[in-house]
Amino acid sequence: MNFSWIPCSLLLALALPSAVPAQQEEPDALSRIFKHNDGKRTETQKMGGSNKISEWVYDRNNILCGGRLFSLNEKGQITNGVIYDGKKHPVGSTINTFHPQTGQMLKEELKNAQGQLIRILYYPGALEDPRFARRMVAFNLDPNNKAAPPRQVTGTVRPIVPVTKDEDEFEPGLPTGTGAPTLQEAAPSRERTAKTAPRSWLPGRKR
Repeated sequence: MNFSWIPCSLLLALALPSAVPAQQEEPDALSRIFKHNDGKRTETQKMGGSNKISEWVYDRNNILCGGRLFSLNEKGQITNGVIYDGKKHPVGSTINTFHPQTGQMLKEELKNAQGQLIRILYYPGALEDPRFARRMVAFNLDPNNKAAPPRQVTGTVRPIVPVTKDEDEFEPGLPTGTGAPTLQEAAPSRERTAKTAPRSWLPGRKR
């Protein structure tokens, strides 16, 4: 048979086996429900290939109480978040700052619905002041009086991060805590640190 009339490109296509799609990496995905002792539940979801983690909190009557949406970087670290009320209206936001060389978390800034800075939470090592060098410390700011000095808060204030376990109580709205973790909470023993080492929020990835 004379194949002189068939284009070379078609001959090559006939001669070669069918192309096999390149193997794609399984995208990270999670969907979990955490039940809290106060009757609430948190539904957390991250779609495969997305850099967003969403969580919505419902009470014992299945009424939406609020939610949060977090954005992650390529290392799975939380870069920023948005806080919503029970009607899915934004009531606040967060933005995290990392050390440019080490990638260590330095601070978390909390803003109200108007975008005004109302709290800064510093991580251990972020401040040179020896009083705060080894622990977290939080300061409240008056958004209506920029001249007012930051006011150190007392008690317990925790970073705004996705829920990872059942908790006694959980309030998804704008945090109203009065302080930062104690020295013992922020700097646990070596044995405890080894068991609860910080990790990426992406399943199967490490920072």
